[in-house]
Amino acid sequence: PSHARCLDLKNKVKYQMESKCCEVIDRAISLAIGWIRQTLKTKQRAADFSDQNAEMAFGQGGGSASRASRDVCKYISSTIEIIRDMLDGDNLTAVLCELGTRFHKVIREHLESLKDIGMMGGLLLVCDINAYLEVTKNFEVQLVYQLFDVLKQLCNLLMSPPENIRQVCTSEQLANLDREVLHNFVKLRKDYNDKMRRMFL
Repeated sequence: PSHARCLDLKNKVKYQMESKCCEVIDRAISLAIGWIRQTLKTKQRAADFSDQNAEMAFGQGGGSASRASRDVCKYISSTIEIIRDMLDGDNLTAVLCELGTRFHKVIREHLESLKDIGMMGGLLLVCDINAYLEVTKNFEVQLVYQLFDVLKQLCNLLMSPPENIRQVCTSEQLANLDREVLHNFVKLRKDYNDKMRRMFL
C-alpha cells in the first residue's frame, strides 16, 4: 500500500509539473506573438505598399525585406534558439510547431489588414514573405514551411493580371484553400472590383 501511495504521489507531482511547464511555455509563446503583432502594427503601414512608396523603395535600392520584417525575423530566430536550449525530442518539435503556426497566423492576419496593394506593392510584400520563408527553415518543421510557402503563393494574387486571378486560385498550392481565404487576399488589390468579387460567389 505504501508503495502504491508513493507511485500515486509521484504521478500527481509529475502531472502538476508538466501542467505548470505547459502554462509557462504557452505564456512565452503568447508573449512572443504579441511582440510580433505590435512590431508589425507600429512599424509597417498599408501605405508602405502603395505603388508610389514601393517604386520609391525599389528606386533607392530596395528589393530586400522591410525593416519591420527584418526585426520580426531576428526576433523569431532568437526565440527559436532559446526554445532549442530548453527542450528536446518530441517536446521541442511540438513547441516549435505551435510557435510556427501562431507565427504564420499573425503574419497572415497582418497581411489581410493591408489594402490598395498594386503590382509594385505586391513585389515589395513578396520580399518580406521571402524573408519569413527563409527564417521558417530554422523551425525544422515541414508544416510551418508549407504554411509560409502557401502564403507566398497567395501574394501572387496581388500581382497577377485580373484575367489570371481564377487560374492562380486553381493552382496546385491554392486549389484546396477556402474560397474566403482566397477572396480576402484578392480584396487587398488596388484594382479590386465587382467582377473580381463575383468570382468568389
